[in-house]
Order: sequence, then structure tokens, then C-alpha cells
Amino acid sequence: MDKAKIIIVNILKIIEYKDDKEIFADNFLVLCNTRTISDLIESLPENKKNELLGNFKSTPELKTKIEKIQKIFSLKEVEEMLFKVTVILLEDYLQTIQPTLSEKQKDKLASYLASIN
Repeated sequence: MDKAKIIIVNILKIIEYKDDKEIFADNFLVLCNTRTISDLIESLPENKKNELLGNFKSTPELKTKIEKIQKIFSLKEVEEMLFKVTVILLEDYLQTIQPTLSEKQKDKLASYLASIN
């Protein structure tokens, strides 16, 4: 299990998420990757963007799309965007659920998040 998935699963344990934590983490990470691809494409000039989007129509697999993106952007650029997107989406999720958490859960979550920074 990669580091991001471990962090998400640990957060789900802290907030006592009732459904399958692994499936949630996998779906969340797919969302992060998809958003990363979208944000990277949006940063391209219009002609490059249209060309890449045309190539994507015949490529339904996320892994293949990531490979095509990595031919245009450096690994560092992709990783930086993925990190940025993941942080934004995780913060959004935590803000959404925050009102439903007990004080104990909020404290445990704050401690955990501080420990991983």
C-alpha cells in the first residue's frame, strides 16, 4: 500500500468511517489522479491541449493517460501537481465532514495530521 493510501485509510479509521476504507481510499486516489491529469492539461496551450484530449478519447485507462501526460510533463511536475491536488481534495473532504466529528475524533485527527507533516 502506498503512503497516500495508508494516510487516507488511517484518517478513515480515526473518523470511524463505516464502509470499506480500502475502496474509499482507492476511489479517492483515482479522483486525485484524474484531477491531476485535468489540471495539467488545462495548463497547456490550446493546440497542445486539443491534441492530447483527442488522444485521450481512444484511451479509457487512467494508467495510459498518466503515461501520455508523463511524456509532456516531467515526473517532478506530475508529482507536484498530484501532491497539490491531493492536499486540496483531502482538505475539502475533511472540512465537509468536520461538523459531524466528535471532539475526540477532531483531536485524534489533528494529532495524526500534525504527525505526518
